[in-house]
Amino acid sequence: MFCEKCGKPLNDGAKFCASCGAAVNVIVEPKQADENVESKMAIENKKEQPKKEKKKRKIIPVLLVLLLVVLVFVYFRMSGNSEWEVSAHDDGTCGVVYKGNDSKVVIPAKIRKGIKTYEVTEVSDYAFAKNTLLNSVEIPDCVTCIGEGAFSGCANLKDMKIPSGVNDIDSLAFKGCASLTSVAIPDGVETIYAQTFMDCTSLESVDLPDSIVEIFPNAFCGCVNLKEITIPGSTEAIRYSAFEGCSKLAEVTLSEGLQVINENVFNGCESLAAIDLPKTLTSIGDRAFANCKSLSSIEIPESVTVLGDEAFANCENLKFVAVPPAYRDGIGVICGKDVFKSCSPELQLVFGTRMTWD
Repeated sequence: MFCEKCGKPLNDGAKFCASCGAAVNVIVEPKQADENVESKMAIENKKEQPKKEKKKRKIIPVLLVLLLVVLVFVYFRMSGNSEWEVSAHDDGTCGVVYKGNDSKVVIPAKIRKGIKTYEVTEVSDYAFAKNTLLNSVEIPDCVTCIGEGAFSGCANLKDMKIPSGVNDIDSLAFKGCASLTSVAIPDGVETIYAQTFMDCTSLESVDLPDSIVEIFPNAFCGCVNLKEITIPGSTEAIRYSAFEGCSKLAEVTLSEGLQVINENVFNGCESLAAIDLPKTLTSIGDRAFANCKSLSSIEIPESVTVLGDEAFANCENLKFVAVPPAYRDGIGVICGKDVFKSCSPELQLVFGTRMTWD
């Protein structure tokens, strides 16, 4: 190397010229330059690494929050249709309550709640109560129970079939379904509970299965268009006011096996002209047939030991009644007051069977 100032040769590694004292400019070899750059980058990376770690620590919580939001969204998406409120049971079944406003509704056979799917076996209590928009409902075959007041007040419900698997229809279930014209109760139902079909003012026909054991109070009370009913042989008791006010009820068939007709059961059935009482009947309650204005004759079987107050009061066309001899003698029977009050002035009481006065 030579001095840039005086041109004299320079000793290796010299920092100053021995001749003129000028500072020597060091020329860096390429390899050395690369090493210097790498060294500087390493230093810079060490400086940047803490910053990157801090950024990572900030990003991770944000990602966790986003993941939680997504999971919550998915959960509610999987929780089932917002039109249904689901009451889940431990056995994998559930009941449902309808929250929508459609006029035609199909109850699902299965429905999801959370991450689990349940089989719908119950139309829950008051599931459609007072839904005046509803005119048609389809109930799946897997349903076994229709809860209390489930369809009560559904004034425009016309099209409805109870599936064959239903074995329990609770009280008030169809009360006030003023547009319902017919109903078939499936075999397996043992009880028609209180007010189940009360005030179904368009109901004309009812099919009761042989499984019915008891008809509870007011079950069909106020069904003013009901024209006929057959009580099956399985039925042991008809409780008070079950058919009271069914003014168009003209044909009633009471099968052998019936034991009790409580008070007011057929009170106000103005179209009922004749009825045969079964020989298994033991009790006729107060006003049971009162105000049956078309009733013209009746034979009370000898099995009846209790005849309630005003049992046939105000049957203004009742002219012939066959009464068991025990009521004449007052032996082993209970006879109420005014049993035939305000009946036809031509009324004839015969103590014996119908054969004696036909």
